[in-house]
Amino acid sequence: MSRRSKREPLGAGRRRLSSVLLAVGYTTATAAGARIVPAIHDRNVREFAVFEAGTACVVFGLLLRRRRIAAVLNAATLVGTAIAWRRQGRQEPPPPLAPPAPVPAPVG
Repeated sequence: MSRRSKREPLGAGRRRLSSVLLAVGYTTATAAGARIVPAIHDRNVREFAVFEAGTACVVFGLLLRRRRIAAVLNAATLVGTAIAWRRQGRQEPPPPLAPPAPVPAPVG
């Protein structure tokens, strides 16, 4: 088996599939990415899942186009947000604030 040359063009079906994956993935991930930090903080499963699915589409689209470095960078985003999601779920809520100290009565 021989390896394909990097200069050899992609097949038409592969090109179409990668284009669809990239179009859907970038649109979805960008829209959800604008709200990803609040979604992680509030544990909004729907928004988090939409972002992860969009990013996964981008990764697969880039891999189909043989863009390994770009795929690795986007996959790192995928993994990083998953780690943030897990860490946020493990955190306990902060302890309640102590009541304010009483103010002494004025003298005189």
